[in-house]
Amino acid sequence: MQTEPLLLVPGLMCDHTVWEPLLPMLNAGRTCTVVDHGMADSLPRMARQLLDAAPDRFAIAGHSMGARVALEVLRQAPGRITRVALLDTGYQARANGAAGEEEARKRHALLALARAQGVRTMATAWVQGMVHPARLADAPLIEAILAMFERKSADVFACQIHALLERPDASGVL
Repeated sequence: MQTEPLLLVPGLMCDHTVWEPLLPMLNAGRTCTVVDHGMADSLPRMARQLLDAAPDRFAIAGHSMGARVALEVLRQAPGRITRVALLDTGYQARANGAAGEEEARKRHALLALARAQGVRTMATAWVQGMVHPARLADAPLIEAILAMFERKSADVFACQIHALLERPDASGVL
């Protein structure tokens, strides 16, 4: 029996690369599609874009920012989703005050680096804090991450940063 289609929603600046190791297992008995956010600059727009292209009923798995998108999909069309997997994500809106301002400052500093020196240079700095220290010496892994980021533009990065900084609180969805 064919299981419902599975939509895989990648995180910030990510693409099919993050899902590739899992696809042989996930594709057994189902169709898997990796979503691309394009130039959408808000989580609600990313969710609407996903829903417009999605089958009537589907399962969804989201990683990081992609899980925030999955929560927004669930908010917009709960009757269409059969199963949800949220991986390495948050669900709250950006903090008020100094903490929220610091998040915005750090994200905009990375965007400025991407615009001034290229996405690969930004990703080289970003990866230092996002990959476990024990894996930073894994040259093939780091190269795959840098190449994945480099496939996106600084303009895409700007859209995704805007989406994250303006993210809605999804507490009610949970």
